[in-house]
Amino acid sequence: MGVQDGAPYCRPSRGMTDTVESIRGTLNQKYPSDGPHLPYAGVDLSGWIVAALKQKQAVQQVFMEPPVPVSSAVDYIRQRADILIKNGFIPLFIFDGATNPAKKNTNDARSAIATKAKEDLEQMYANPNETDLAKLFKLQQLAVQVRKDVLYEVLMMAKEMDIPVIGSAFEADSQIIALGKQGIIDVAVTMDSDIPYQGMCKTIMRLSVQSPDGNCCLATFTDLLQKVKSKIQDARQQDIAKARKRGSRQFDNGNSSWYLTTVPSVHPIDI
Repeated sequence: MGVQDGAPYCRPSRGMTDTVESIRGTLNQKYPSDGPHLPYAGVDLSGWIVAALKQKQAVQQVFMEPPVPVSSAVDYIRQRADILIKNGFIPLFIFDGATNPAKKNTNDARSAIATKAKEDLEQMYANPNETDLAKLFKLQQLAVQVRKDVLYEVLMMAKEMDIPVIGSAFEADSQIIALGKQGIIDVAVTMDSDIPYQGMCKTIMRLSVQSPDGNCCLATFTDLLQKVKSKIQDARQQDIAKARKRGSRQFDNGNSSWYLTTVPSVHPIDI
């Protein structure tokens, strides 16, 4: 799901500067490379599956008639699991569980988008003069939904690679946060910004398989808090400047905290 406008605060402005290998190195004191135990990486698997099904080859396989296995989606997940394993982590696949009633509106909206895309696709298929392949692919991406056979193939792949799998009660990200707080997993691996904002100490985002050491972005809860704090401070200074320009202000007995009558949303904040 992600936190609205929250993703930029989870990523360094200079791009993907971290690697899975370097993140593993930060855990060497707790898990020596020659020791008997390895750190666990809790993977929000739904993000990987959805991203895999958006890839061009997977989209083509999904819409083939008669139906064929979506092998490219499984390969997408296998490659990322391999990066974690080869760099000294044990992946822990975490599936979403039951639909969370609190997300009913969000899920209904996503379903409506997929339904509309399918209707538009049917119209394109019925038009013999339609030649816009880019539009066709975009609609196919929107219409793709997770099939049961894809889930089965991912489970069989996990069994083959000896990757442990658990199912969440509701959303996987909440399960990952709980596992992190209990010390069962050491890092999270996700496609969205929910998990860093919920307090996970280390979160691997935007994992790439282009290099063997696994280029990625590392979001830490400490850095995230610092960035949010800085953003709040900047916003407060901007509001103070606006209030000064309007010529109405009150000081809180000379303290650094301000209450600005011309900007109703601003109150004294100790940061």
